Amino acid sequence: CTQSFNSFTALLTFLSGNASYAGAGTIYVEQGAYQGGESTIDFNNYNLSNISNADLTITGGWNTSNGTTTSTSTFSNVAIIIGNSTNPWGGSLTLNNLTLDGTGNTNNNGITLHTNSDITLTNISVSNAGPSVENGPEGGSGAELHAGGNVTIQNSRFDRNQNAGAIIRAGGSVAISNSSFSNPATARKQNVGLDIISDGSVSLFQVLANENREVGTHIDAAGRVTVVNSGFSGTKLLRGSDFLGYGLTVVSQDAIDLDGVTANDNFLWGAMLTAA
Repeated sequence: CTQSFNSFTALLTFLSGNASYAGAGTIYVEQGAYQGGESTIDFNNYNLSNISNADLTITGGWNTSNGTTTSTSTFSNVAIIIGNSTNPWGGSLTLNNLTLDGTGNTNNNGITLHTNSDITLTNISVSNAGPSVENGPEGGSGAELHAGGNVTIQNSRFDRNQNAGAIIRAGGSVAISNSSFSNPATARKQNVGLDIISDGSVSLFQVLANENREVGTHIDAAGRVTVVNSGFSGTKLLRGSDFLGYGLTVVSQDAIDLDGVTANDNFLWGAMLTAA
């Protein structure tokens, strides 16, 4: 283990090119409000070749007095970026127990991850990413996830961001459970709840994508799509004389299974399903 640092900048500077630290690792973030001072935590700004091909976990809610991680860590107006399209992280990326509120006056996503392997998010909350742009797709999303492998999201919320709750591109399968990609009905902002393109299967269990402006959820999958006990209602936007807004669209090269799905009160369709 390294010693403790007062910011991600200090930690990543220490790790940069430091051959003493290699292989898989976990970054623990102290519980409560993050005090590091950065507006963007961008791993791409550091030479992390000593660890970037290994699995990386970032776990918030660290209680420094007893070592437990049962709480959360909160980032205000801070974006987190790991990897990019031309230089993705080599190992898997796992984020736990983090709350991000806003990204300042920027178009940044709350969380942007690019990896050749898997992405797992548990107990993550991102809201108010990107500045408000009336009736436009500009601005940040709660999360933009690009994985060469699988994407798993559990017990998380990506609500009331500017562009989308979450954008997911997976070379493997996508599994999301007990999570929300919605707008509050009285303060609607988010254009798209959930946008998934997967080369594998997709499963949604107890997922909400309600009260978005244009799209509740869009899924394009090479494998089977299963949606259970989920809701995609109240998607509405009047742009000039055009009525926009649909609840759920699924295109699958395999089969589609729905059970306990609600998609009511959308301006266009509730659900449009296309299976091979």
